[in-house]
Amino acid sequence: NYFVFHPRDESRLKVSFAGKHLVCGNRLDRLAVTPTFHAIVCKECCLRVLFPKEVETYGELRKYLAVKLGLSDSASSAEEHF
Repeated sequence: NYFVFHPRDESRLKVSFAGKHLVCGNRLDRLAVTPTFHAIVCKECCLRVLFPKEVETYGELRKYLAVKLGLSDSASSAEEHF
């Protein structure tokens, strides 16, 4: 049998492999890029998404990016967390 893992909000972001890029199909890796920020980087198209190193789960990443992209009404509470 072949099982595919679909991360949930509570799933921890892995230190290296973070997933598969749905646009180009290549792997996404998590890298430490500064002392305070990490990035998810696509190995094929070089898409790069920065986030604070304190982000540990997919849910925290989703909330952080929603605030940064202006998609969340809870901007002040999420920014206080990071």
